Amino acid sequence: MKFLFPKVAVLGLGLIGGSLALDLKKKKLAKSVVGCDRSAAARRLALRRHACDAVHADAAVAVQDADLIVLAVSVKTIPELAKKISRHLKAGALVTDVGSTKEKLVREILKVLPKNVVFLGGHPIAGTERSGMAAALPGLYRKRWWVLTPAAKSSSAERTSTRRLSRLLRAIGAVPVLMSLREHDEILAKVSHLPHMAAYALMHAALEMPKGRALRFAGSSFRDITRVVASSAKMWTAISLENRGEILQALRRYQRILQDLTAMVEKRNPRGLEKFFEKAAQARRKLD
Repeated sequence: MKFLFPKVAVLGLGLIGGSLALDLKKKKLAKSVVGCDRSAAARRLALRRHACDAVHADAAVAVQDADLIVLAVSVKTIPELAKKISRHLKAGALVTDVGSTKEKLVREILKVLPKNVVFLGGHPIAGTERSGMAAALPGLYRKRWWVLTPAAKSSSAERTSTRRLSRLLRAIGAVPVLMSLREHDEILAKVSHLPHMAAYALMHAALEMPKGRALRFAGSSFRDITRVVASSAKMWTAISLENRGEILQALRRYQRILQDLTAMVEKRNPRGLEKFFEKAAQARRKLD
């Protein structure tokens, strides 16, 4: 059987990396799937769930002879991990990541990787508020966008790698889409990073009532809106600082919209409020 990438190394066996490994194994898309994680518990669970053929604590060992290397750790630690494995990659290997920021991150990665490998930035638009190998789900990426960020002036090897990785992603049910680094960060600031910021702020607003009294009466709408607040605080701290410029622009625009909404409530403007709500409702219905 011919594989697009015979040996795949998944570095980081959390929700994202673990789910990818499960899909690769379940669909028999690689001859060998090797996992790497500092957590012994995560490594044991990956083997028990048949997500990997072998697991290692040392990334340098895990990437030996790998055709595809997936950096599935937090954006803060991806450059450090890329540097650690750089001397152990085989010529012609494809390295990709799953980080939710791109422009600054990709520059840092390219500084440390050798010239005889190909790097292609990636970001699956999928996930849950849970984390770790225990949260990994087969089929997590089905019908979900997977952004790839090839260089504007790609070499022949880079274009070939982009096509091969796109085929692999389609095989697990994902929908690959190409974007520039800047476009990715601008879009994700608006539809992922800002919503997380707003959810965290909303939770803090509810906490202002003493003894958590407001939260005792939180219904399904509040729980739906703030679901993502259960995500990793460390991860979102790193994302906030990595994509700082785009997030600041999105936050300032959001503040202006809130100011407009505040003014309509203050002035008892029913026509303006109804128009404001209906425009948002129409846009939201198109997502379903």
